Amino acid sequence: MSQTINRMYDSHERASQAADELRNGRVDRFTDVHVVSRSSGGAAGEDVAESSADAIVASLMKGFVLKSHAKVFAEGIKRGGALVTVHAPFGTARAAIDILERHGPIESNVAEPRDDPMAWDDATPMSCALHMPVLLSDSATFSRFWNVAPISKRGGTTSSALGIPAVVDTRGPFSGTFGMSLISDKATILSSLLGLPLLTKPRAARR
Repeated sequence: MSQTINRMYDSHERASQAADELRNGRVDRFTDVHVVSRSSGGAAGEDVAESSADAIVASLMKGFVLKSHAKVFAEGIKRGGALVTVHAPFGTARAAIDILERHGPIESNVAEPRDDPMAWDDATPMSCALHMPVLLSDSATFSRFWNVAPISKRGGTTSSALGIPAVVDTRGPFSGTFGMSLISDKATILSSLLGLPLLTKPRAARR
């Protein structure tokens, strides 16, 4: 599982510097990095110096950029820009973004995800996986997460849905609801209730 991150730069040189830092980082080293510009030779080595917009889009898609985004990025590349695409493994997106931002990206006209990625922490794996903070000030965190009201104003409870009263004055509410006696003097209650024999004899095999 990885997160795709794109950043546009005003020159191939600046994009290359960002890509080199991604690949050679001191802590997180990213191997799935692609640079596409009019002088880069493309993501897979083809010459895009005089390529059409369609050829640039095809080159970008080899780096697993969405086609709808690639069409927008291609216009920026035709104007002399350069795009860096990195597929950051789960939990490393924040580190990749920090590196890319240090090299002065420019506007790409493609909206980036609004959710700020969380750095992976082995001490809180569930919170990282669900992108939830470890501590919340909300007094009803479960209800808020699942979008379920902690208190319902309606009368539609589980009991009413099943046709069972919420409060009963009998000692055996479950037994009374389903027509079963609370105490039975039979040793085989389930078999007797269903009308099934407790033991059966296997049929003799036909010759």
